[in-house]
Amino acid sequence: MMPIHKTLLIFMSIVLTIILVGCQPAVQNPPQQRNGKIYGVTEGSFRHRWWNYYERGLSFAEGRFYDEALADLAEAARRRDKDQRMARTYGMHFVDYFPHREMGVIHYLTGDLAPARQELKRSLAQHPTAKAQFYLDRVRRAALKRSVRDPRPPVLTLDPGDGPIWTRDDPVRLTGSAEDEHFVASVAIAGRSVFMEGARKRVAFEKALTLDGGEHVVRVTAKNLLDETAEREVVFRVDRDGPLVSIESMRRSGNAWSVTGSVYDPAGVASIELGGRLLPVPPGVDVPFSASAPMGNGPPELRTRDRLGNETVALLETIRPLSKTARLSAALASDRFISLFGPKDEDAPVIELKDWPEGKTVYLDKIYVSGRAMDSNAVLKLLVNNRPILRKEGQSVFFNHLAALKEGENTIAVEARDAAGNVTRETATVVRQVPEALQLEERLRVSVFPFQRKGEVSPWSLAYQNQLVEALMDRNRFKLIERNRLDLILKEQKLSMTGLVDRATAIRMGKLLAAQCVLVGDIIETHTGIEIVGRMIDVETAEILSSKDVYDEVKDFEATHVLADGMAIKFHQDFPLVSGIVLLKKGNQIFTDLGADKIALKHRLLVYREEPVFHPISGKKMGADAVIIGNAVVNLVDADMSKAELVGEASGDIEKLDRVITQ
Repeated sequence: MMPIHKTLLIFMSIVLTIILVGCQPAVQNPPQQRNGKIYGVTEGSFRHRWWNYYERGLSFAEGRFYDEALADLAEAARRRDKDQRMARTYGMHFVDYFPHREMGVIHYLTGDLAPARQELKRSLAQHPTAKAQFYLDRVRRAALKRSVRDPRPPVLTLDPGDGPIWTRDDPVRLTGSAEDEHFVASVAIAGRSVFMEGARKRVAFEKALTLDGGEHVVRVTAKNLLDETAEREVVFRVDRDGPLVSIESMRRSGNAWSVTGSVYDPAGVASIELGGRLLPVPPGVDVPFSASAPMGNGPPELRTRDRLGNETVALLETIRPLSKTARLSAALASDRFISLFGPKDEDAPVIELKDWPEGKTVYLDKIYVSGRAMDSNAVLKLLVNNRPILRKEGQSVFFNHLAALKEGENTIAVEARDAAGNVTRETATVVRQVPEALQLEERLRVSVFPFQRKGEVSPWSLAYQNQLVEALMDRNRFKLIERNRLDLILKEQKLSMTGLVDRATAIRMGKLLAAQCVLVGDIIETHTGIEIVGRMIDVETAEILSSKDVYDEVKDFEATHVLADGMAIKFHQDFPLVSGIVLLKKGNQIFTDLGADKIALKHRLLVYREEPVFHPISGKKMGADAVIIGNAVVNLVDADMSKAELVGEASGDIEKLDRVITQ
């Protein structure tokens, strides 16, 4: 048996050897020079920590010393394997750490596709980034070009098909999918790209289209990684107007009214009901009818509906029959024939608007303009806001047209013209008000601060902040703090815009601006491209609520504009404008039906109550106001529900079935 002191000596030798080996740097890479610049250096002392190897590896990569870069990045990954944002180095120092991603990029740049794919997939599995996905698509494309001899375009499927599709929906929804074994790289609908993170073998898409009445041809394209393109068109015929009812004659016949006329609707007439009795309706868009209705206490009601469900209701009054002589006179009543056929018709048409909320406030974004136009001969033209709606002349024409309203005061003009050129124009005003809880002023207040620029600084990156602000404004999701207010606070605090890249300073400034969140980030430029990382930070808790990134290898004004738009879309997706109901109120907590697919922790909610508004005469509902009665912050999220804590001056009368909406 070996003496104890010898055993102890051997053990101590082994331990010392391990310590000495561990203290030796795994990689010895001296700095390199290219074009007068030194690469392979770090800002501070090189202490053989994982972050030292990572920083030096990035420096080598920027100088295109790829062997040295791979060695350092591999050593960093050996010491700390996981790619991640905000990896803690020491104390309160953090770094975005992606050794596997950067190794994948280098392998791609040097044409080594197999390890490039492996490293990029590993990075995406650990922490997905736009840059890793961008280069994985580049790797796939390069591999496909080497192997595919007969490329085909993607298979593009649309629902509800090619059309023509008749609809009254608002908005009109187009859904479909694009499939390709060679990966679908992009999909565009009506010239606008569908946002997608990286190429996929199957892309399902849904687009809400804002379409006015009439025919619309919507083109859909899909492109794969080999630039093979599939294209299809779908035709939508949008009809949200009720049928046009033209009454030719109405007279007494015994104890009944005898009515003759026609109903026109481009979508097809579905039903005609006179005095509560359904009339037989042949298929068609222009359906004549002749029927009787029993005498009652008042004029009979004619109710018509098209096959989409649009409806026009006409309360008929006694109408003088339109004789053959009158028809001829109406057809020839122009200056050209006055000398031959007698004096000109000087009686202008009469316009009556039904249930019109003149000067009233409504809470709708669209309103039906209903009424009738009458003329002793015939109404030949009928326009609503200069849009022709008459398809067939008539002595008495009933209409029901949907008109869009902008916020504030709206003027609706209805114009009727007869055969002699006589014109009557009726105008009415209506005020559209956005319900309180839906107003932009009540949305999450965000201030966008300058992003910190790292690496090369091109002129394009300097314009990025303005582009991002514009992209966010286009979506009307956040209440953005005006730039002039920020400039004023900076002047008062004796700070420059460059000082705002510091996170603590940005949070302090956000509080002074009364912002609820600040949007800060980094613009990292390298010789390969530009990566932009944005972080939405809660100014009260200093927590990062969301972090999003975008990447492109092209560096110019158009590219940064696309990146700004992409980042705005990502933050919009992370903070969707969704609504739900209160399921239960318990103390200072409310439970809602917003689950994990709609809401996230720390998101803010407005609690509101709907108050319907009715027409003072007809009793018709003119929409509903949404009065805010409380504020809450989500503190628990389950699959189908969430819990939120009431904050601020929350009302104590919140009840079950009150509504909530994300701020």
